Amino acid sequence: MKLITPAATKSPGADTMLLRRPVLLVLSLAAIFAALYHFWQSLPEPDYGRKVLVFSKTVEYRHQSIAAGIAAITKLGAEEKFNVVASEDASVFDDESLPAFQAVIFLNTTGDVLNLEQQVAFERYIQAGGGFMGIHAAADTEWKQVEDGTYWPWYQRLVGGVFAAHPEDSDQVGILTVRDSTHPATQSLPQTWQMPEEWYDFQRVSDGIQVLLTVDESSYTGATMGAGEAHPVAWYRPFDGGRSFYAAFGHSDAAFDNHHFLDILRGGIAWAMGDGARLDYGKSRPQAWRFSRTVLDSNLNEPLKLAFSPEGHLYYVERRGRLQRYDFDQRDSLTVHTFEDVNSEFEYGLLGLAFDPDFIDNRWIYLYRTISKGDKGEQVLARFKLNGDELDADSEQVLLTMPADGKPGHETSHTGGDMQFDAAGNLFLTTGDDTQADDAAYIDDRPGHIQQDAARSAGNTQDLRGKILRIRPRAQPDAEGRYYDIPEGNLFASAAQGRPDIYVMGLRNPYTLAFDNRSQRLYWGEVGPDARAADDRGPVGYDEINIADDAGNYGWPYVIADNEPYAYYDYALDKALDKANVEAPENRSRNNTGMQVLPPARPAWLYYPYEESDKFFELSSGGRNALVAPIYYSDEAAIDSTIKFPSYYDGKLVISDFIRRWLMVVTTDAQGRPETIVPVIDQPLSAPLDMAFGPDGALYVVEYGSDWFTGNTDSYLSRIEYYGGQNPPPIAVATAAATIGAAPLTTVLDASASYDRDGAKSQLSYLWQKVERGRPGAVVGEQELQSVTLEEAGEHFMQLTVTDEGGQTATAMLRFVVGNEPPEVTVSTDGNRSFYWEDQPVNYEVAVSDREDGDTGSGSIPSGDVTVKFGYVSGGEDLAKVLATESVDPVLAGRELVTRGSDCHACHGLDSPSIGPSFTQIAKRYAQDDNAAAVLRQSIREGASGKWGGNHVMPVHPNLSDTDLAQIVSFVMSLDGTDGGGQDAGAELRGVLTFDKHRDDFIHVAFDKGVAVDLGKFYRGDYYFNARYTDKGTEQAPALQGQATLVLRSPVVLANDFDKTDGVTTVGVQDGFEVALVNTPSGGSTFSYGLLKDIDLTDIQRILVMATGVRPVTTGGVLELRIDDKDSPAIASRQIDIPLIPDLEAATVSLDVSAVDGVHDLYFGAPAVPGRDADGDIQYAIVSMEFSREQARE
Repeated sequence: MKLITPAATKSPGADTMLLRRPVLLVLSLAAIFAALYHFWQSLPEPDYGRKVLVFSKTVEYRHQSIAAGIAAITKLGAEEKFNVVASEDASVFDDESLPAFQAVIFLNTTGDVLNLEQQVAFERYIQAGGGFMGIHAAADTEWKQVEDGTYWPWYQRLVGGVFAAHPEDSDQVGILTVRDSTHPATQSLPQTWQMPEEWYDFQRVSDGIQVLLTVDESSYTGATMGAGEAHPVAWYRPFDGGRSFYAAFGHSDAAFDNHHFLDILRGGIAWAMGDGARLDYGKSRPQAWRFSRTVLDSNLNEPLKLAFSPEGHLYYVERRGRLQRYDFDQRDSLTVHTFEDVNSEFEYGLLGLAFDPDFIDNRWIYLYRTISKGDKGEQVLARFKLNGDELDADSEQVLLTMPADGKPGHETSHTGGDMQFDAAGNLFLTTGDDTQADDAAYIDDRPGHIQQDAARSAGNTQDLRGKILRIRPRAQPDAEGRYYDIPEGNLFASAAQGRPDIYVMGLRNPYTLAFDNRSQRLYWGEVGPDARAADDRGPVGYDEINIADDAGNYGWPYVIADNEPYAYYDYALDKALDKANVEAPENRSRNNTGMQVLPPARPAWLYYPYEESDKFFELSSGGRNALVAPIYYSDEAAIDSTIKFPSYYDGKLVISDFIRRWLMVVTTDAQGRPETIVPVIDQPLSAPLDMAFGPDGALYVVEYGSDWFTGNTDSYLSRIEYYGGQNPPPIAVATAAATIGAAPLTTVLDASASYDRDGAKSQLSYLWQKVERGRPGAVVGEQELQSVTLEEAGEHFMQLTVTDEGGQTATAMLRFVVGNEPPEVTVSTDGNRSFYWEDQPVNYEVAVSDREDGDTGSGSIPSGDVTVKFGYVSGGEDLAKVLATESVDPVLAGRELVTRGSDCHACHGLDSPSIGPSFTQIAKRYAQDDNAAAVLRQSIREGASGKWGGNHVMPVHPNLSDTDLAQIVSFVMSLDGTDGGGQDAGAELRGVLTFDKHRDDFIHVAFDKGVAVDLGKFYRGDYYFNARYTDKGTEQAPALQGQATLVLRSPVVLANDFDKTDGVTTVGVQDGFEVALVNTPSGGSTFSYGLLKDIDLTDIQRILVMATGVRPVTTGGVLELRIDDKDSPAIASRQIDIPLIPDLEAATVSLDVSAVDGVHDLYFGAPAVPGRDADGDIQYAIVSMEFSREQARE
């Protein structure tokens, strides 16, 4: 067995932690030697033919018990005849490496440990039949929303629960009880026993876990879970095709000496490894790169629904009355018919379509639309003859009508309108409650408030609104003139109870539906109310995804989500009354014409609020509009289709959200509960509103676009295709020498960073095209580096298409803004521009020039318009985040967030109102309010309603950071039409920088690694200097910012701070303190190195490198310094000898760089040794590098 060293985590700010006195590092060498012996060892063992991976990477808190855990599992492996590979190298998580393991153990991992591709590879491994075991802090892994990280809800489901808290005392004895003694992990345990541990509280505990062990919360102090004697600490379950086992033990070394816990490990690993069945990747989720999205048409005018005819033609309807057909040969949409009688007030219009199963013979197309009738309207389900591209308006046969009560001054919402035939010829139609939107259930039955009473419609058994109807159309009318029959199994057997057409009642706005003919299950997406918090009227608002295996009542307006009841309400007194009885909801409305006591309310299958749900956290947060796609089966698609979805999606529900813009697929467990919810494609859609699988097995989507109640340039008819071949598409990367500038803008388009996944870059071909109406148009050129001139001011887009030799393509888009040259900002200093020295002040000068505005030298740009900031970032802060805030004009950043980085534009226009007021209206309303910024930040984050009249609700945005909120508000308030004056200058345009802020910024480092060591104070942090200027913009182009930033770090750089390593392994000695083990180059490599990027060597005479080791772990070798290219000749080198007895005085060597000036990439490492290619052969350990201005003494 080869034991791969676990690398210690970097504590917050470790990347910028700097040592004031390098001599202190000498004191740590004894600890380093002890750490090397403790962590790095090779133990020979036989090949047992079964293998587990012990993965212990940490990004946050690191448990010192990891080494003890590895040793314990290794010992169990020898006893139970399985091999152990211990690693913290996440690159092992791929389709090639993981199948070698029968199980993967996450041992006290923390934080964001895998990137997106690695996550998908692990999902695929489990889905293929692999096993997982999580130990202790595995539950504190991959669950937080972290900036620049990957959020992984699937992993949280895999573990079965998420860390919430633990008692302050992390070593308390708890009384444990075995809840299932039949499992291999518990069959040898006593019924009750005791053990000291750090007892985790859990959140998001999955419904499907099988609990094996519980701890009694009364036996220790500090529990917050409220589970009493049933607090789970070990569980298992089959999961997503594989096996999952979790044990909450393992905080300390002592846990891995406890024989009961070792028995749990022994049995848990055995169960996770399974019976040795071969992995079947045919059952695994496809990789994201296999899906691509193609825009078929754009600039649509409010597309709502789409459907394929039995002949294979694609049709869609636009709300304002057009029936469209997409012509695949002409690659364009054709208008088949425009309904002039459509009432398109509010959300009314041409709402849905479906084709008769016998369409080829009878030519019937079914359309659901709103027509005007008096001062209101009427919803009409009718069918028409459709021959070719001609709809015969005179052939209309009306099947159903129902009121549409909205009228000027009395708005209503919620139309439904989706339709689908089942295999038996039954037609399902969704209808909305036709009621004004509100935070909660609107059940105001006072005279004159009929539009505010959902009880008159959704809660009324004699009203067709707020329902899913199920009828069977007939060729000829019956004796009563009706063109349909009522199939068996609808909700009301007697017309006296309710309308026989009703299959499902109690719905608010069921906007899309899907019927699975094989399972006979009906799914639908239900758009819910907007309450941001529970109150005396009822719970928070939820959207729902629902299922029905038979007819039933789903509760609205009396019940929502998991059967949470609403209160009846006295609107005259503004007073909540009693709560509805979910078992027998009572319709008390004076407008009710049906049953008073309704059928029992059914709970929603899947439901989510504005904020992230602890129940269905996969669905993120923000605005809501739940949608479903038709159920897919691959054997129903064309056999020869090369773009059809694979069998992984057979029978699974694909869901989407109009506001959140994702597309996901739901997998269920054996009990039919949602088990996993994972993305289908890794790019957002432009407000998807309906979906349909085509005859080719691809998924077609109508995307409504950004703005409401209008046509949108980003409104699309698109197709999501699957590629099932073995030639993965290339990666298209498009850049340009300039993307902003004055007109005309001449620039060079650059595709050189594009690559083929198979490595055949030389075979790539390139195509650059202008984007016109949302689609690629005129060809610009076919060169890797393509020159182009954009003559006209305004916004332009270019698409790059990269094609590999196998014909696979990938695209990338570039955006250009022409009409304003960006300002140039320079910061000049004397001396070195990488490091600071406490005893050496730095002189600086800032200069700004702008083509349109002038320059600071002449005074045409006032110094007060330039923002200058000199600051210090402590080791506990994130330098990148600070710079992202300090170096950006908040108004410009806010503009980008509003237009591209958030859902703000979905409800607000710049100058024109949409669902909500325009941004300009908001700015003018709050212009004189001194508290405006705070009010607007609160409204954005927490939501608001009623401030602009009506019942439109501002959704919550809990995931926007304080910085995002401040920038959005800055942009909005900049639209008030007044001149905000100059910018706040934090420093002058010229002056002197001094360095004294780091003196109190240190950590005290002490540890015991077999030798007790006190290293004293470690100093950390960076100084930054930033200057920025925002120009005035032009009529053709918005304002632009220019900025320059200088960052100065300590001249002592630890091995922690290498920007990149190759052939080098970092070993943790203590949190935030690592050494870099330099291995002999192997596998064809010629140089093992650690890289420091962009280091200024101006005034640097030598670099003092602390490089050492201990025999027999390290062998010694040559330390070389190379610049700018790892394959360049060394500019300095030293032999690192490893004596039998460590010589601490000789641990530091000097590399002369006095002849080198300017900024360079620095490579520190070991060259290949002729005749030596030993994997894992360590030459020496690099501890630190000090950049010295002093010449070497003779």
